[in-house]
Amino acid sequence: MSQQRMHRVCQMACALFCILPALALPSLAAASAYHGQVTFHGWPVPGATVTVTQGAAKANTVTDQGGLYSFENLAEGPAKIEIEMQCFSTIEAEITIAPNMPAGAWELTLLPLDQIVSMARSKLAPSTSQSLTSAASSKKSAATDSTTSN
Repeated sequence: MSQQRMHRVCQMACALFCILPALALPSLAAASAYHGQVTFHGWPVPGATVTVTQGAAKANTVTDQGGLYSFENLAEGPAKIEIEMQCFSTIEAEITIAPNMPAGAWELTLLPLDQIVSMARSKLAPSTSQSLTSAASSKKSAATDSTTSN
């Protein structure tokens, strides 16, 4: 084999060695950033939880003071986005992650007052009833102790 032909074979082998992993693992080869803002009536919403799901992979972040969120290395392709904030309806949508995609703009909707009150009561109920139960049982045991000692 001539030296020139040997050099060409080595070049081809090196090219295949570099290209094959990228073809075999496309998610590692193609990653994109995804940014956006969460608002309510045009005002930024800080503290909203933003979750992007791609197959079994999940990425979470929380919006900053400007309502902004950012994901730096998401695999390109279809994804599901979910935006949650207490007292607001959860946003769920299908998106496609791609290079140079426009920033997401998400507008939250306030839950009806009766749902907010119901959520607040359900979150307070366990601790309130628990403290009332423990207070009642301690009064009952104190009363039992005083009758047995008399």
